[in-house]
Amino acid sequence: MKIIDQWALVTGASSGIGADIARELARRGMNVVLVARRQDRLDELAIELRRDHSVQADTDACDLQDEGAAAALLQRTQARGRHIHVLVNNAGFGLHGNFIDQDTADLRQLIQVNVIALMELTHAFGKVMAEHDGGYILQVASIAGVNPLPSYAAYAATKAFVLSLSEAIAHELGDRKVAVTALLPGVTWTEFFDVSGQKPTTYSRIFGMSSPDVARVGVKALLAERHSVIAGWRNWFAIGLARVFPRHVRAWLTWQVNKNR
Repeated sequence: MKIIDQWALVTGASSGIGADIARELARRGMNVVLVARRQDRLDELAIELRRDHSVQADTDACDLQDEGAAAALLQRTQARGRHIHVLVNNAGFGLHGNFIDQDTADLRQLIQVNVIALMELTHAFGKVMAEHDGGYILQVASIAGVNPLPSYAAYAATKAFVLSLSEAIAHELGDRKVAVTALLPGVTWTEFFDVSGQKPTTYSRIFGMSSPDVARVGVKALLAERHSVIAGWRNWFAIGLARVFPRHVRAWLTWQVNKNR
């Protein structure tokens, strides 16, 4: 599908991987709708993209936790005449710590953003794509969704949902000209750690990637219509090695790395 001059919508676009995916799409000639809560950050990025890539850039500051947020976002984009050909579900955050010590309100917020908002956006925009000219959906999952992850138990569970949903609907939507790709980053140097509350570990120092590098991997895989992609050879190697062990052993090993951090 031709993407130059088409429209992409990117959630979580105010920083990190989301902002860099928007930059990568704009570099390839796509117009973008930037979605996040922080209007000032969105405005700064929109100005940058218009200046550096001569594309159109809209902003839509909203909270995807709100009930009906996905349907309302679809309505606003359609009202502006923006037919979305690429949806990037990047919005999300992590919670670090022992599960029972975490506040249930925070856990509910985690699931609302990482799971429910993503599911509703995928359903709403994917349905329009399937009924019209097709399109692309990039779901930012995580290698955390491949294995049980003590100290990030609920976060890893949300990413397992994203991965499973994405790989399943990639087959359902493939015949309707909608390509779905799950991007699995590992440790990425963004604001993630500031929000989650975890300090950097030896593992994160060794395996960490830059956000622009992750974005390039994701967009390239999306346009190649791959069902999933692990960002970076180190993460690919780590996942391959981990699969040698039973799941309970993987969980124990991860716990030894993360506990008391």
